[in-house]
Amino acid sequence: MLAEHSARGHALTMAMLQAKRPTLWDMEADLKKFSPPLLIIVGDEDETCLDGSVFLKRTVPTAGLLVIPRSGHTITSEEPDAVNAALAELFSAAESGRWLAHKPG
Repeated sequence: MLAEHSARGHALTMAMLQAKRPTLWDMEADLKKFSPPLLIIVGDEDETCLDGSVFLKRTVPTAGLLVIPRSGHTITSEEPDAVNAALAELFSAAESGRWLAHKPG
């Protein structure tokens, strides 16, 4: 689907929008204050997102991390059952008060 879009449009989006966004590492102080339940789901073959996912897990007090094997960046399409099951567990745990902040340590 992306191939149907303008290459110039993609380049402008990258240069004028995405390249100017702060990185996760730039937002570390704010992320340490994030309190809603957070589940990070990443495929183990999504090389560009693995480091950021681990950083979020270590930084956000309420973060959990699920790494799904043999999956890439389009994880919701590649492994929809696993993603939906993980989200159902997140919602259940959050509603029942079982999704707590990390223990200090």
